[in-house]
Amino acid sequence: MTRRLLCGIPIAFAFSGCQDIAAFLPGLDGDLVILRSGLSVTDVSGTNIGMLRLQEGCYGAPSVAPDGNCLAWLPQRGAQLNWPRDSKLILAVPGSPSTELFLPQVVPSDISIAPNGQLVAFAGSDRQTRKQRLIVWTPSAGDGPIDLSGLAQSLDSELEQLRLSSSGRQLAVSTRTTVAVVNVESHNVVYKSPGRFASLSPDGSQLAFIVGSGLVIQRFKTGETRPVNIGWRTYGVGAWTPDSRFLLVAARTGLGWNKSLLVLDTIRATYAEVSKLGEGDFGSTAMWVRRALALQHL
Repeated sequence: MTRRLLCGIPIAFAFSGCQDIAAFLPGLDGDLVILRSGLSVTDVSGTNIGMLRLQEGCYGAPSVAPDGNCLAWLPQRGAQLNWPRDSKLILAVPGSPSTELFLPQVVPSDISIAPNGQLVAFAGSDRQTRKQRLIVWTPSAGDGPIDLSGLAQSLDSELEQLRLSSSGRQLAVSTRTTVAVVNVESHNVVYKSPGRFASLSPDGSQLAFIVGSGLVIQRFKTGETRPVNIGWRTYGVGAWTPDSRFLLVAARTGLGWNKSLLVLDTIRATYAEVSKLGEGDFGSTAMWVRRALALQHL
């Protein structure tokens, strides 16, 4: 399989044709299910399990930690501009009551959490100035929030998606036209590219995103930029499995106009269809979640 042309321009990797989902099961963690748009939950074969019923409702899409074992969401009333001072965030882990956090001085548009909710990243508008803000916060440490708003404002448009690595040291951010990876500790941008729907692998070694109508995987250890060909068009990128091997994407693989939610095996270069996607669903909110955590909130 050729990785680059002689002139140095990367060519697309062709993932092999759609495999039966059963072929993936030995490599997939059987404890994982898929949280999809509209709060529906399915298993990897696309069988419906139910719909999450989250405390106080859910504004936008919830966030799942990279290990699949912590869930966070903004209650509907907590995201409103007239909330007294801070916006509320609810965290849930298996077997424990939900806990509430209050996000300081920001009306959030998107959130991302590290395992156990030890680190929270949120983007949104400042309550007073209405300027775009990007904040990373360790609620349990008692330290003040890390304000990365200057980095966010240097991008060309409003942030629409955040993804933390498991360690919390890296944060992928996306606008409608640009993707970037921020080193949270040094407060600087370590990678930037045209694209949309950036999804950072839990180990922080890979970034998947959409450029035009195709999928690209950037591998930071080798510096390899890997365009991936999985059909006629790729629309969006969901989450990686906790082991950083399998990736959820939305793509059109056949001659029809229907989009499908696919599971990509990035090691074996194969994919399988989970189910069809509805109108307006680009797969970017599809996430892996631990079965026990999902069942706790059905």
